[in-house]
Amino acid sequence: MEEITLHENERIDQLFTNEVQVIQSSEVFSFSLDAVLLAHFAEPKRGYKTKLIDFCAGNGAVGLFLSSKTNGQITSVEIQPKLAEMAQRSVRLNNLTERMEVLNIDLNDSLKYLRKDNFDTIVCKITIPHIIQSIPFLTLT
Repeated sequence: MEEITLHENERIDQLFTNEVQVIQSSEVFSFSLDAVLLAHFAEPKRGYKTKLIDFCAGNGAVGLFLSSKTNGQITSVEIQPKLAEMAQRSVRLNNLTERMEVLNIDLNDSLKYLRKDNFDTIVCKITIPHIIQSIPFLTLT
């Protein structure tokens, strides 16, 4: 396993039912039950050609939890540099660099970096409807 450096006020958390380790910090948003539930109820395809995207990924917890439910590629998108960097280190910590990438970009700019109609599964933990509705290619259902 790759040696991962923790920064000040960071810790590694792990759920008892899951071997995934997530770097968290008391200075920024940490995952909680909503991330665990979203990953539990999401049903991505298992195939190697499957492509999953996690918008508003935070520290990457949802994508990391979903990595055990698919053999495909997972892309996490996070606007905050600190959280995106923590997510990237968590990807390395869990030896998922071949299957997961973290993009530190604004959702509104995501079509500049991501191909349209390229993903089988989209997850987004954000629960503020007016923000979701302001993103032209997402639909709140």
